[in-house]
Amino acid sequence: LIHGISSLSDVELLAILLKTGSKGQNVLELSSQLFYKYKSLSNIINLSINELSTNLGINKIKALEIITIKEILVRISKQMQIKNNQVIKLQSAKDVYNYISLSYDNVLQEKMMVFYLNSKNNVLFEQIISIGDDSKTINNNKLICKKAIELMAKKVIVTHNHISNDCNPSVEDIASFISLKNALSNVSIKLVDHLIICANEYYSLFYKTSYSVVKQIFD
Repeated sequence: LIHGISSLSDVELLAILLKTGSKGQNVLELSSQLFYKYKSLSNIINLSINELSTNLGINKIKALEIITIKEILVRISKQMQIKNNQVIKLQSAKDVYNYISLSYDNVLQEKMMVFYLNSKNNVLFEQIISIGDDSKTINNNKLICKKAIELMAKKVIVTHNHISNDCNPSVEDIASFISLKNALSNVSIKLVDHLIICANEYYSLFYKTSYSVVKQIFD
């Protein structure tokens, strides 16, 4: 480290995170092996805990330490956006997915997030509304409506993940969407979309053609 940490290669940086090697190979050899297999640091930190821990010398604790780096990067990025007064604009389902997909990586429970927007689709506030399967739709609707009114939001976008990685909406997903849309409509706020997030893909309840039947209910 004579020339500073910035002088280290990606292999050497990962070796520092790994701390120790495995039986028959030192930590640099283990790091090199991971790079040979996964090609880049970005690919490595985007692996799941289970994927990482299939490698010899990587237990679940080491895997967790590695992917924690990604969560730190996500939070720093958001803090820098706030610090620089950078406006986050969500104008499409793709915009939403690109903005929040990392927040759902390696999440082992269902997590619902809500984004409150002004009339120009700028994010006023983002909120984790529930984690796990014990949340109740009616209670969520009350919390979301209350927060939207408090923020004087004009629009709302909801996202949640399917830990099964099957992005197709359930009957409960569609019912929840209709219920929240009606609740927000009663206070003159528009529910723009509800995205289901899975590994490397998403499902927009509002824009998917298979949702046309539900859209007809609103017309």
